[in-house]
Amino acid sequence: MRGVVPGDPGSLSAIGAAARRAARDLAAAREASGTAYASLKDAWATSTSVRTRKEGQRALATLAEGERHAEAVGAALQA
Repeated sequence: MRGVVPGDPGSLSAIGAAARRAARDLAAAREASGTAYASLKDAWATSTSVRTRKEGQRALATLAEGERHAEAVGAALQA
């Protein structure tokens, strides 16, 4: 859904840039966390590790969704 957002173009562009930076930060956090969760498989091979990794995968999916939304909002505000 797109609509007109009131405000001056410079301010909207700056907010869009901030949203896109947030998306990049989420991507970096997701990448670092993914590496950490993956390393649990070798270092901690128990049922608790499996459960923790599954929960981690759900958290990583949520980070990815937030990243996509932040990028989309940022792009729309900068359009």
